[in-house]
Amino acid sequence: MVGGETVRTVVVLGSYAPSLITFRGPLIAALIARGYRVVAMAHLIDPTTRDRLISLGAEPREVSLINNSTSLRGTADSVRALIASFREIRPDTIIAYTVKPVTLGAIAAAHVGVPSFVPLVTGLGFAFTKGPGIKRRLSRLVASLLYRCAFRRSHAIVFQNSDDLEEFRARPARAPHRSCCR
Repeated sequence: MVGGETVRTVVVLGSYAPSLITFRGPLIAALIARGYRVVAMAHLIDPTTRDRLISLGAEPREVSLINNSTSLRGTADSVRALIASFREIRPDTIIAYTVKPVTLGAIAAAHVGVPSFVPLVTGLGFAFTKGPGIKRRLSRLVASLLYRCAFRRSHAIVFQNSDDLEEFRARPARAPHRSCCR
């Protein structure tokens, strides 16, 4: 508590630690300036990134979030690690960006009962790029299902790119029910 008021905690969750500074640094700084406790989470936070997050006033926190794996075991391990971290941190809001943090973060947040989950869709990635191949089609199907699950658990959805929003709107079964585009 600060001055009789409870400080609200926001987790900013990404898959690549340096992007917490490069792409989310201004967001983190703005949240801190507004009085929020910010926990910046990613896999393998290097010392330089850790120091820069601390200088912003954020709390760096590593989480085992394997980004380049499609194994079910690796995915399950990542969800368990997120659940454990969210239970300990007890965030009021989670802002997640990139595919795995959005999709796996939504599952873990719902499991723990986090009051607010906000996915930031920064790009749809490999699964949604045009091209032939069974791997791409399977990736698109799995990513679509995971995004749909994440969007259902979201309190707001932010699309950085209007083309990505249109990609989801073009497929009604996958369209988010509420969204905004930056």
